[in-house]
Amino acid sequence: MEHDSVIQLDGLQIIPGADHLLRSLPENKWSIFTSGMPMLAHPRIKHLGLPMPQVFITPENITHGKPHPEGYVLAAKKMGMDAEHCVVFEDAVAGVMAGRDAKAVVVGIRTLLTDRQLKDAGATYTVRDMTKVAVSVNPDDTLAVTIDES
Repeated sequence: MEHDSVIQLDGLQIIPGADHLLRSLPENKWSIFTSGMPMLAHPRIKHLGLPMPQVFITPENITHGKPHPEGYVLAAKKMGMDAEHCVVFEDAVAGVMAGRDAKAVVVGIRTLLTDRQLKDAGATYTVRDMTKVAVSVNPDDTLAVTIDES
């Protein structure tokens, strides 16, 4: 299949700590909800060397995009849980609002926006990058998330 646009991969940077965090999570305990179409998102994830989740929600899977919570609610449902038992990581206002309205705990990542902007949009916590997040698996198979907001 030919595409009219070129997929831009140069200049993509992984958020520090993201690779380690994703690889430390059990495969069935995380998902991606992106505003990017699969033909753009998949090559970018592959280019960055990140693992691909079992649940991957894109605009093709939903009726309403961010800031609507539909994508996060669907991702949680496909993982067999309610969104209110999930943690959402976002670096954009629309994504923070979507996570908040899905009733998830939202961690704003300060890559593009300030702490205040992310919290005003609805972030519960903010972090500089993913090195400030640690996850462990509890004996009951739930996850414990530790966040350092410094």
